[in-house]
Amino acid sequence: MFGLGAIGSASAASSASRPVNTGGASGTPVCSLDEAPAVPGGLLTPGQFLHIPGPNPILVPGPPGVWDDGVIEAADAFHDDQTYYLYYHGTGQGKSYRLGVATASHPLGPFRKHGDRPILDLGSPGSWDDRNVACAMVLKEGTGKYLMWYLYHTLRYLAPRTPGDQKRFPMVEDLGIEILATARPFELDMPVVRRATLGPGQSTPPTDSPPVSLRGLSGATVIAESVPGPRATQSLRIQVLRSEDGSQWKTAEVLDGDGASVRAARRTFPLTLNSRFAKILVENPDPSESHTNLAVTVKLAASD
Repeated sequence: MFGLGAIGSASAASSASRPVNTGGASGTPVCSLDEAPAVPGGLLTPGQFLHIPGPNPILVPGPPGVWDDGVIEAADAFHDDQTYYLYYHGTGQGKSYRLGVATASHPLGPFRKHGDRPILDLGSPGSWDDRNVACAMVLKEGTGKYLMWYLYHTLRYLAPRTPGDQKRFPMVEDLGIEILATARPFELDMPVVRRATLGPGQSTPPTDSPPVSLRGLSGATVIAESVPGPRATQSLRIQVLRSEDGSQWKTAEVLDGDGASVRAARRTFPLTLNSRFAKILVENPDPSESHTNLAVTVKLAASD
């Protein structure tokens, strides 16, 4: 269940630290109110967390048999166009965390859940987010374009950094991103490779490029910008790795460019949408000259 608190100014609050009741059944305080640190840029001023005596809990698990009848956790609030959105993850129906949202016209509610199913469900079996999707955070970026970051859990974990980590942290939690667009068409530029210098005969490793999700798009273009050395005779070569689950990758193709000359500072390459994920590798085949200020971006697009 969720309780509600807010940031208040120091002048509006008692200087003494006091506990917060999160709305649980026992009423036991679970945290204290310490002075909040200042945040550069003025996003928050020094103050204290204040307990708002609102209608706590503001959101509870659903009735038996629905998708969130188990546990609901980790709310993130978002305000847009006179509506307050409360994103949360829940369990139910024999499945682990999935994402839901509730809305209200006032920050104190009442909040009403949206629909009878998750707004973001688990990925298909074998995909990178097929176990859990949780901890949503939404940011509005322009008219009709919203970005959602979320956490996924998977039993496929990397080698632990220390011998004790595997026992303490048997799973690795990573962040994913989904693009929520209520207005189409839209375009989003996703930076994938940045290098100050790519020397003669060098290639960028797969770890330099984040996985680019191609699901739900109508088009994608790779844009490569660089400054070739004064005696460069060969252009950069763009290679694509493909994957269906985001963890197993294979080399798929070398992209054909736009016919620009070796001296061109900007080249474009169409990227086909025949896989769920892609990574971009850049090779400098020139035997003697470097390319500097390398910047590779993938322009993602969705049409009406």
